[in-house]
Amino acid sequence: DVEAHELRLAFEDVTGQDLNWFFNQWYFAAGHPELNIEKSYSAENQTVSLSISQVQKPTEEIPAIFQLPFRAEVYMPDGSRQSYSFTMNQREQTFRMPAAQEPALVVFDADHSLLAVVNYPKTEEEYAFQYRHAPTYYDRHEAIEQLQQKNSSLLDPIWTLALDDPAWQIRQMAVENCSATDANIQRIAQMALNDPRADVRAGALYRLGDTQDKAWLKVAMESITKDPSAAVRGAALSLIYDLDPYAALEAAEKLQNSKSSALISALAEIFAQTGDPKYLDFFESKFDLMNNFDGIGFVSLYAELALNVNPESIKRAADHLEKGALNANYMPWYRFGMVSALNKLHNGLVEAIIDIGPDGSQQLVQLDEEIKAKINGIKEAESDKRLKSMYKRFPSS
Repeated sequence: DVEAHELRLAFEDVTGQDLNWFFNQWYFAAGHPELNIEKSYSAENQTVSLSISQVQKPTEEIPAIFQLPFRAEVYMPDGSRQSYSFTMNQREQTFRMPAAQEPALVVFDADHSLLAVVNYPKTEEEYAFQYRHAPTYYDRHEAIEQLQQKNSSLLDPIWTLALDDPAWQIRQMAVENCSATDANIQRIAQMALNDPRADVRAGALYRLGDTQDKAWLKVAMESITKDPSAAVRGAALSLIYDLDPYAALEAAEKLQNSKSSALISALAEIFAQTGDPKYLDFFESKFDLMNNFDGIGFVSLYAELALNVNPESIKRAADHLEKGALNANYMPWYRFGMVSALNKLHNGLVEAIIDIGPDGSQQLVQLDEEIKAKINGIKEAESDKRLKSMYKRFPSS
């Protein structure tokens, strides 16, 4: 077995450095540094300074002073930058860097390697500059996050730039948040077809749906026939449904053999609205495939369809949901979804009974009693303690 000091010696042989300090503070000691940073500029001395304080509360295990090698980058207004390396080894320290004019931005820990909690206030203008000029994903994401927290008006043009960000996560954020200018929506339409990341393509299709502009049907139709991602095809189907429900149903009919839970969920949204009992077969054929978190919404839509058909369909759905809820091969949350869907049938029947009145609702009353009996039977049979506790809320009325 290798002990910590042997590992340190091996690292020292490779690096040629004394690493006692590193192992002492990061391996043997507890805690982490907490830093307060203030930036100042002296035109007289032509220097920019970072004044850094370690403010973590020292204990027997947590050192008062962490030794912190770091790199700072000084950005001039024209976007040029200069890098400086330092080591902090005191409780409070000021680090000065030459700057012929006041910098537009100074980035602390430019490598983002310190395990520290850092409080370094910057202006909105500095964060906007940081997004445009700093090179790393962390820099750009931090800039956007901080501008969002400040509800800054400087975000609007940045969102437009971010539609072409190298990081798909930031492109996705931009698709969701950019203003709906003609230029932005046109760019989003291109992204729906051509972005290399499926998540972004799907998000772009959902954003196009917000416009309610039938001009984007062509984009959705191309996605649903050509995109290799089932999630994207599902988003395209949702867009088509928003713009032309009849066209969406026609497209959905051709996708019923899908085994993707994301696409099946999109199909379920459409079929549940039809009130057509023929789609009960679709739902029942997908029960095993939807044994995941998507399945919770799926079986709820199944119950919704059954409620929109007739009492025979409600009974049929109740039988299938009872069987699923008792299937130990299904994940617990999916089984919970089954019981929740049964409860949805129960609530729907209660509403119908109230609307019809006692004289014409005897069949529905009997059916509701059967469904409540199924729910209580499932509660009795369930061995999972967490599920048994959650089932106490059912039947809900």
